[in-house]
Amino acid sequence: MMSDVKNLWGNFNMPPASVPEYLNLMREQADMLESQTEGLLLGELLQSKSGGCISYHFNIIAPKLKSYRYTLFRVIAGFYTYPVLVYDRAECDDENWSSAGVEYFRRPKNVEFTTLNISPSQKVSLATPTCSIENSEQFEQSLAKILQSDNTKEVIESLLVKSQSVFS
Repeated sequence: MMSDVKNLWGNFNMPPASVPEYLNLMREQADMLESQTEGLLLGELLQSKSGGCISYHFNIIAPKLKSYRYTLFRVIAGFYTYPVLVYDRAECDDENWSSAGVEYFRRPKNVEFTTLNISPSQKVSLATPTCSIENSEQFEQSLAKILQSDNTKEVIESLLVKSQSVFS
């Protein structure tokens, strides 16, 4: 009988279902890329889970080049909405790119990532995030910096030239 059960949880507010602002912003920019390139390039946002973290991969796809994909940046989120880690592909070496960030959210509180004592058997990425983001304003600034960078422009222009030169 439910009425005899004590509520030891107390009262809390159920927030409305929502998507983190950074996720909406990345989706909007993926759509913007398609619009600005008249469909020659597409933006894609893929999500994966590893070690209690969610990783979002922002890819540029060139459909005319057999759907070639270039991962421009990655955002890794822990349990809470913020902080998130942003990894700009242009600033990460290839060796650390694939697993960058997952261990950051497993570190003990108040311990800097670079000071962790790690046993040789543990797989840990020592890649340094491009930045750690604490709020939506910082995320927008960081994303604008990546999207407007010389590296991003070079990648997009190269993919556009190659896509336009493919025979239909």
